[in-house]
Amino acid sequence: MLLKGPKTAAGMRTVAVPAGILGGLGNHCDRFAEPGENGRIFVGSQGGHLRRRTFHRVWTAAVTAAGLNGRDLHFH
Repeated sequence: MLLKGPKTAAGMRTVAVPAGILGGLGNHCDRFAEPGENGRIFVGSQGGHLRRRTFHRVWTAAVTAAGLNGRDLHFH
C-alpha cells in the first residue's frame, strides 16, 4: 500500500481533539503507534497496514466490550 497526501488542498486540515481524550491518545501512541511525527497512529498487530476486515472485527469487539451499541457508533 502506498501512503500519499490528499488529492486536493481541501483534504489537508487540522483536526480538533477534545482535551478529555488527550491522555488516552498519548498513551495509545506511546504503546502502539509508529514512531516519529509521520508515524501511523493505528497499525495492525504485526505493525503493518490495517486491513478492512481485521479492523472491522477488532472495532466490533471493542465497541461490544465497552457496552456500546455498534449500530449507533461509527469509526471515521
